[in-house]
Amino acid sequence: MLMVKRYILAPTGLTVGKTILSGDKATPEVGNAMMLKDMPLGTIVHNIELRPGQGGKMARSAGSYAQLTARDGKYAILKMPSGETRMMLSTCVATIGSVSNSDHNKESAGKAGRNRWKGRRPRVRGVAMNPVDHPMGGGEGRASGGHPRSRKGLLAKGKKTRKLKNQSNKHIIERRKK
Repeated sequence: MLMVKRYILAPTGLTVGKTILSGDKATPEVGNAMMLKDMPLGTIVHNIELRPGQGGKMARSAGSYAQLTARDGKYAILKMPSGETRMMLSTCVATIGSVSNSDHNKESAGKAGRNRWKGRRPRVRGVAMNPVDHPMGGGEGRASGGHPRSRKGLLAKGKKTRKLKNQSNKHIIERRKK
């Protein structure tokens, strides 16, 4: 057996020194990567391929996972982290388990300087600007700013961004919760 060392997304429960497998010979244990057709139903997975051989694209952020709920012909049905239920080809590869560091969203930067170390510049609210700088700027005192807009005057917050003619729309069984 060929030993290859690579960096991976660490799943919850993976310990130092544990050997993980990928491919047909892999067993359904935490950290192993295998095809969706070889996994038992109800398995929690992450780092899922959209198309076979493309590499993991979905359920990769800290603490996220999807659940294999059913199989239908050459498709496997997954419940995604967003709540969406979608069909994926059974030959797509996914890693078993959920991504570790689920408390990542609870971390606080603590001070503005820590964000600056990461290269993030300060963000000024549009309401705090003057009317020449932003459509929501200006007004006497603490004016509300009206409807949320971008700097160019386009409506923000709530606009649909998914393409209506997206090829993968036909694989979505149930849309995500609002």
